[in-house]
Parts: sequence; C-alpha cells; structure tokens
Amino acid sequence: MVTFCVDAAGYLNNSNGSLNNRGTNGNYWSSTQNDATNGWNLNFNSSNSNMNNNNKAYGFSLRCLRDSEITAISPVFFLDRAYLKNWLWSIKYIYLCKMNEALLNQINQLSEAEKASLTKQIERFIFDSRIDISVEESDSKNKSANLCPHCQSSHTRKNGFQYGVQRFVCNDCKKNFRYSTGMATVHLKKKEYLKTYIPYFLEGYSLEKCAKLTGICKQTSFDWRHKILAALGKYQDEQKFSGILEADEMFFEHSEKGNKNLERTPRKRGKSVYVKKKRGISNDKIAVVVGCDRKGNKVLKVATKGRISTKDADKIFEGKVESKPILCTDGHRSYEAFAKSNNLEHHTVKVSAKEYVKKGIYHVQHVNQTASELNKWMRRFNGVSTKYLQNYLNWFAIDKLIEESQNPLKKTVLLIAGAFTAYNDYSKIIDNYNILIRP
Repeated sequence: MVTFCVDAAGYLNNSNGSLNNRGTNGNYWSSTQNDATNGWNLNFNSSNSNMNNNNKAYGFSLRCLRDSEITAISPVFFLDRAYLKNWLWSIKYIYLCKMNEALLNQINQLSEAEKASLTKQIERFIFDSRIDISVEESDSKNKSANLCPHCQSSHTRKNGFQYGVQRFVCNDCKKNFRYSTGMATVHLKKKEYLKTYIPYFLEGYSLEKCAKLTGICKQTSFDWRHKILAALGKYQDEQKFSGILEADEMFFEHSEKGNKNLERTPRKRGKSVYVKKKRGISNDKIAVVVGCDRKGNKVLKVATKGRISTKDADKIFEGKVESKPILCTDGHRSYEAFAKSNNLEHHTVKVSAKEYVKKGIYHVQHVNQTASELNKWMRRFNGVSTKYLQNYLNWFAIDKLIEESQNPLKKTVLLIAGAFTAYNDYSKIIDNYNILIRP
C-alpha cells in the first residue's frame, strides 16, 4: 500500500506514518494506490466544505509513504490541484521504476532453468491474451473448403447473408449453414468467457470451481465441459494406426450418476453376504476398447454392454487400419475374426499363461499401461456417468498431448476450432447412451 497525504499545516509521524492534523481547519487530501489491483484513486477529502471549492491549497506539504517509511518529502506552498495531480503521478513513476529494478534483481538471481521456465510462462501469457476463438474457428472453416456440417459434403455454395454473416447451402442435403454451424461454441451466450474457462478446465478443476473462477453458473460449466470434450473427440476419429497395433478391452461399472429417477435398486458397494453379485463379465459392465500403436497413436471407445463382438471391433477400428498394421491382442476371438476380415497379421499374447513377449517385439504392454493410467486418471472424478463416459475418454486420449504442448490453451483452442461436428456430437450424447443400454 502506498499513500500520498497532503496535510493542512499538519505533519506525519516519522515512526508509523500516522496523520496528525494540526492545521487551523484540519483539512487534508489523500491519494491511495493499491498494489494488488494496480489502481490509482485520487481522492481529495476535506472536513471543511469551503476547501473543496478553492483552486489553491495553502500551506500544504506532500509526503509519500511506503511500509511506514517516508521515501519522498517536499514542502509545497500555493499548489493548484492540477499541479498536485501531476506531482503525484511523478512519484508513482519513481515508485514503479524502483519496483522494476527490484524485480530485475530477483530475476538475475534465478538459475538458468528457472529463467527458461519464467520465459515460457510469460510467452504463454502473452499469447493467451491474443487468442480469439471466433477467429480460429473462422480460419479453420475456411481451410475446410466450407464442408457441410450436416452431411460432410463439399458441394456447397454461398446463399446470402443472415444478420450480416455469410450463409451457405449444401447442394446435396439442401440444408443451410453458417461458419459457426456445428461448432462447439455455437449458441454460447458468453463466448468471451471461454478463454478464461479453458485453462481451469485443463487443470482438472471441479465444475463448481471452474464456474466460480470464470463467473458463470454450475450448469453452464457442465455444458461447456462436455461441449469441449465432444469437440476433442475429433482427435480420436482421425487416428490412423501403423506398425504394431495393440488392442485390448477394459470394463467400467454401468453408472447412472446424477439420475434422480433410477429404475433399479442402488448397486451395493463392497462385499455383502445378503447381496449376490454377478460373476465375471455381465451386462452390468460397459466395455471400452483400447487400441494404441508404438508411435503413441491411441483410441479409446465405448463399445457395448458386456463382452465385445467382432462387430464392435470392426466399428471402432473402421478406417484406422488401412496401412495394415500388425495386430497384437490377448487372444480374444473377436480380434481374431477382425484380423481375418481385414487381412491383418495377428499375434496373440496370453498373459494369463505367463507369456509376456513373443519373438522379442510382440506384446500388449503398451495397451495394458494405457488402461492402467486411465483407471488412475478416472479416480479424481469420483465416478463418471456412463452417459458421458465417451467424453472423458476423449479427454484422456488427448490430455498428455495438450499437457506436453508448448502452449496448452492454443492447442486446445485449435482442436475445438477444427471440430466442425462438435455440437452435433454433443446433441447426440443421450441418443447414443440409449442405444448403448437398450436390451
């Protein structure tokens, strides 16, 4: 806290800087700067109403205090208010120069690694302030040659303007669309807050904390999270596998977290002699297929209830094995049929029989490690509704890529801007869930 005091014929104690009025009228003006907000408030106060009507201040002395220490003293007589204001700003400049000098001294005391880290943080801060999500979306849309967000057709043409925004029409499906149609940010009422929200989202903060820090309500925070996660699903859809592809499945309990109208009795946690649990893999479990190659490409998709089939494997890996990778699995029959139908070389590794590596290179250790990391990563959410499980798999699949990027916010914004069907994917969450759980 820095305080500038103008005392009418009074004085300031040298020990603690307290103001003692000894003037005939006991008038004083003050200006205070709060270092936390970097705001200047020039407040002119006087107990004498006539004092504020005068253009001159008689017999005043100016003192600058910082931490109860007098850093500048200058007796001033017959100051007009404009001159007094300029004087105060001059002292502010001197104070800021001292702060900059102290800051540079502290930076010089850092190690080279700490200086590099600080530089990276400053560069990230400067870039973050320049990011405009709307501009990134428009640029991405231009690069996509105006693909129709409804049918993905490239046979489109301009169709006038709507509220000053260019509109297009698809020659195939005959539907109209704009640049923002299908984007994750369409229909957002506070799009300018999204740049503030995303860093908190990437930190893994709770919905309530993200809402409080951003200045939005909890429901909006929930909707934004899943619109972003739906957009990140495009990364998995574009994955192509090559070399050696490892595949396996893992299972999550069917969860209806958040449902206020359960049609079943609550599932018993822990062990109980009164409640019989289904053994093995039942329809109470949700199968997630995990695939990854040695180059770091990965896919995690919700497949079905219970055990997976060849149809599920075909659907998940469709269009991702065109380069004919070598498939390594634990010997599940669905993968054998999938490899045969796609003419893939297939090696089975039976870990249950203590067979871990074949011919020195064929194993499923990478996919097992990915499954283990996913289980640990999911614990922080204290359970995830099966309805939104795929969105969290989208997040995990790209989490490490975003974390290791030079600018996480930029990477996330570019991924969101490049997802032209994000809103449609978000709108289909409930429909996809109903298809998954139906008998």
